[in-house]
Amino acid sequence: VLHCAEPLRSRMARVRCVWYRWVVEEEWQRMVASTDSKGRVTMTTQSGWNTVAQGGRSIPFELEDETGRIRVIPNGAEIEGTRTFDRTCRRSDSRYFEHGPSAAISGSTHRRRLHEKALRLGTDLYVIGTARMRADVVEAEIAESEFGEMFLISTRSEEQIVRGHFWAILL
Repeated sequence: VLHCAEPLRSRMARVRCVWYRWVVEEEWQRMVASTDSKGRVTMTTQSGWNTVAQGGRSIPFELEDETGRIRVIPNGAEIEGTRTFDRTCRRSDSRYFEHGPSAAISGSTHRRRLHEKALRLGTDLYVIGTARMRADVVEAEIAESEFGEMFLISTRSEEQIVRGHFWAILL
């Protein structure tokens, strides 16, 4: 279970956490002309989403299980958090400008998607990483390895992670 004496507040959902990442995407649409082999021009509509803002933060935290507590320093880890915020909004919504730039991108439909993931306090986590001795006290901690070994922090269970990696190897 994840613990932290002085947690962060995530940017969008304002949840107490130790890590969060947020993304703002803006929808665009444009007409594209194409000419076939007989010289006929046809117009088609293309659309998509561009990331217009993103960010996040992380801080060290403690992980506790039946064997005790250990500090985890998440810098450099692949982190799989849970979704804390997911919203699509238009310019009339205050969050449209609160989390993204004031200027629209070229061809904007003036719709934005706001996404956020976090590691909330009290969440059960599965961590794969290298333990080392802390520099400040005689205790272990889990942190990024200088040898590039796997470092994963996930809200998924060990079984789900193993199953996912098994299928990834087969594909």
